Amino acid sequence: MQIDIPLAHEPSCAGCGGLCCQSFVLPIDTPETRQDFDALRWLVLHRGVQFLVTGTAWEIEIALPCSQLRADGRCAIYGRRPQVCVDYEVATCERHQPPHYDARIDNEHALEAWVLSRYGMRPADPRFPAHGPTMRVGLFD
Repeated sequence: MQIDIPLAHEPSCAGCGGLCCQSFVLPIDTPETRQDFDALRWLVLHRGVQFLVTGTAWEIEIALPCSQLRADGRCAIYGRRPQVCVDYEVATCERHQPPHYDARIDNEHALEAWVLSRYGMRPADPRFPAHGPTMRVGLFD
């Protein structure tokens, strides 16, 4: 009989408090047009919304805790939690491995500053591209 004993250096959820259950992150299409950035501006005006940018990859983080997260930071439905929770790699948790992003955009001023630094103009500038693909959330690629 083989017994798997976790090594002391392996990442653990012990004492975490459910950090991964405090928000969710979804990939979104890379914004390209004035309309895209206006939609992002609308989204980031909401509390608990931020954009995470790495290169040309964009994600939206929405700070809404899971309804099944107990006060002690544990999952109330652990035995029947969604597959995405089952598949979550503890080693990738920001508690153990802080993520690196080129930009964290959590307000409209940060969004405008990012666009200005990237394109050399504000999204409201008439020269800014106005048409293109519609921005979609990439939940089911």
